[in-house]
Amino acid sequence: MKKDELLSELATKFYKVGIVTDAEASVVGRELRAAEGVNWYLVGVYDKDGETLIRKNIPFYIEGEGTAEEQAFYADKVPAPKSAVVVASTFGAELAAFVATQAWITYDIVSTNDGKEYAFVKGYTAKDNVAIGKTYLVKRVGKAFQIYEYVGD
Repeated sequence: MKKDELLSELATKFYKVGIVTDAEASVVGRELRAAEGVNWYLVGVYDKDGETLIRKNIPFYIEGEGTAEEQAFYADKVPAPKSAVVVASTFGAELAAFVATQAWITYDIVSTNDGKEYAFVKGYTAKDNVAIGKTYLVKRVGKAFQIYEYVGD
């Protein structure tokens, strides 16, 4: 990956990519990196989370800059926007939409485990003007949900 490709990749992940600056604060440091054939940079990126704008610096290296062999590397790890982590799990919203389609007169989502994608739901039905509540285990299997009546321990 080249420098422009690294910056383009960041632009697809973050709300905004700032100006690239030298990470080395001193002339001596820049000369040492140049002697090594590696330039060290920082670029500020902005992540939008609702009404909040979060800025962080992404360090990266360019080896052989300006040559046909130019390669760009992230200094630590491939960055991910904070908002991506927040929106990555849609289990809760999909669970609520699924549960709302059931034939219960009402329901309560008692507890969820987003990581393992299951929940305990109390569903209520009515018979002869009497509400009957049962607990169910609702689990995502592939892209669908399955319901199991929960009897208890």
